[in-house]
Amino acid sequence: MELVAFGVAILLLLPICLPLIPPLYWYLFDWIELSGVEMVVIGLLFWGTTFIMPAAFLQVSLRGRFAAALRVDRVVMFVGRNLPTYLEAWAISVIATAAALASGPAAPWGIFWSYLVIIYAFNEALFRSNTPEVRRRFRTGAWQNPPSTSG
Repeated sequence: MELVAFGVAILLLLPICLPLIPPLYWYLFDWIELSGVEMVVIGLLFWGTTFIMPAAFLQVSLRGRFAAALRVDRVVMFVGRNLPTYLEAWAISVIATAAALASGPAAPWGIFWSYLVIIYAFNEALFRSNTPEVRRRFRTGAWQNPPSTSG
């Protein structure tokens, strides 16, 4: 029974399971009163934020400024233009996270290594993107001094 509970806990810790958190709270805590629509909206908000967060951080890599992560228009355009590659990076990330969490007592070590895999997967998505700025920087080797643009 403990192994089953451990397996379920691993699944719930994966980012793609975030929409399950509102109904789980509703089930576990009787003082929470959410309608079905509210649970779906909150779940989609949790999942959507988690889904685009790596693309926001890729904007920081691309622009050299943390404010670039707040440019939702650029983040959404990046995801839309590179959806297959971005989804592939997400799949690799979920597998790496699941493997790390399933490593039992070695989970802290596994989580550390899974972060490296996740960083690599999303940077590979950036490298393979059709973003003109990325192509220009790789062609000219201009990664050392990114332009100081606003946002």
